[in-house]
Amino acid sequence: MLTESRNNKFGMNAQWWTEALYPGIKNSGIAWVLMWRKDGPDHYFASYKGDVAEEDFKTFEDLKEILFLKEISKINY
Repeated sequence: MLTESRNNKFGMNAQWWTEALYPGIKNSGIAWVLMWRKDGPDHYFASYKGDVAEEDFKTFEDLKEILFLKEISKINY
């Protein structure tokens, strides 16, 4: 579990999601990651529209093994 996770070099790595975060969780079994979103007007830790990593976030989101709340809520236990 990675709680209150963040990209601490935000805005500097356009492939942060697929080259930094994903390799760290891909072979770990089940991983749960909670990203910080905003701490102030100029303080971001997750991607947003216009961010240098915006497209990479979309690539990360589309990976078959990555699930977001909308996909998890559809799973029948």
